[in-house]
Amino acid sequence: MLAPGDVYELAVAQTYTNQVFINVWHFVLIGSTLTSPQTKFQTLADAVKEVFRPLQQQTLTYTGWKATQVSGAGISYSTTTCRRSGGDVYEGTPTGTLIGGDVSSNPMPTYNALVVALKTGLAGRSKRGQVFPGGYDNGKLSTTDHNQWAAAHVTAVQTAVNAFLTIYKQVGGTDPNFAWVVWSKFIASGCKYVPAVPKPIYSHVQPGDMPNSYFGVTSATPRALIAPMRRRKEGRGV
Repeated sequence: MLAPGDVYELAVAQTYTNQVFINVWHFVLIGSTLTSPQTKFQTLADAVKEVFRPLQQQTLTYTGWKATQVSGAGISYSTTTCRRSGGDVYEGTPTGTLIGGDVSSNPMPTYNALVVALKTGLAGRSKRGQVFPGGYDNGKLSTTDHNQWAAAHVTAVQTAVNAFLTIYKQVGGTDPNFAWVVWSKFIASGCKYVPAVPKPIYSHVQPGDMPNSYFGVTSATPRALIAPMRRRKEGRGV
């Protein structure tokens, strides 16, 4: 554990008009064995917070983070129950400024999200992902089409994610400890939802392959179309 190739799922929680948002990111450990992990995960969580926070509405507050190992040394997935066992967990509270940086006073509904599409340079649904930040002000809407974000807002988000990717890109990034990845639970565990009555069943269908279950993010692109904060299809996305 805490060795190169270990993948961690970083969940960053926010509150916004009495709702809770949780954005989930994945990072693989690179370089040498990680030392002082609590401190380094704290630094990573604060960096993730600052990708979107400056553009979010002032009624949004960052409240906590949790990094859970999902692949690598010490992790196993049951071939009968598909449950994960082993691994490390680290958690804490973000530091620095915790509220959104937009001081406007007209928050958007909680179900409106901006989609940031993650690409890895590889084809397949298991090799691309998405992040769904919300908590923006109505002033971020397009003035001509309220189904879309304003072009200036999309550009600002693009600038922020580009800066983050420069640091945490798997190939060419400057951070010595972590690389931003898309991780596939299906590939890692060999489990997926299969049709069944009355509802799909999460079942083991092929051998798991943890060493080949993550893919470095090569681009992150915000989309202009506003998306709803709704439950995603089981087993898809990040």
